[in-house]
Parts: sequence; structure tokens; C-alpha cells
Amino acid sequence: MKVSQRWELEGTEREVLEQICAGITLVDLEGRLRYYNREAARILDRKPEYIGRDVAACHAKQESVERIRGMIRAFEQGRKEPFHWEIERFGRRLLISFSPLAVEGRLVGCIHMAVVKPS
Repeated sequence: MKVSQRWELEGTEREVLEQICAGITLVDLEGRLRYYNREAARILDRKPEYIGRDVAACHAKQESVERIRGMIRAFEQGRKEPFHWEIERFGRRLLISFSPLAVEGRLVGCIHMAVVKPS
């Protein structure tokens, strides 16, 4: 598990996120990647050097960066519902959801979840 400082996970929470069959990535409100789990590394090619970097540095397509920033803005403006879409990446069809992450009622970032679509 890779996680940046102040986004540490402990015990059961860490084990659940590491063993779940979904790629989980946490992004803060400034658009910096703060955490990813083992499955995200496997299906999304997440790397340790991405922790703390702006997602713009991790995406080749500018339209992807604009989409992520737009979704973060929507959450900051009060949207509670996740965004959903499909992509093809590394020869796999992935189902993606991007949801607000609130801690004690305060928006702190976003949860990016990816699962491989069954064929």
C-alpha cells in the first residue's frame, strides 16, 4: 500500500483496502494523488513516485485532467453523487467511479475506484 503522510491507514481499514478487488485511489482537493492500493497498482499502473503528485502529471490526456478537476469542483460545490464511466486501459475494460470523500462531514478529497468489467 502506498499512502502519503497524513493519509495513513491502520489495522483493519488498511487490510480491507489492500485486499478488496477494486483499484482504490485517493485524491485530495488540490488534485494530488494521496493513496492507492495493490489493485490500483495492478490494473491502473500506479507507482510509488505518483504519491503527492498532481494528477495532471499522471495523465497523458489533458481531457482526463480537466474531467478530474471538474469533478472535484462539483464536489466542492456540494455534489454528493459519484460520477461513473467506463474506459479501456491496458487491454481491459474498466468500470470507474469517482466519489466525494468526507471525514467528519468535511470534504477532504475524492475516491477513485476502478474494477475490471467481466467479459
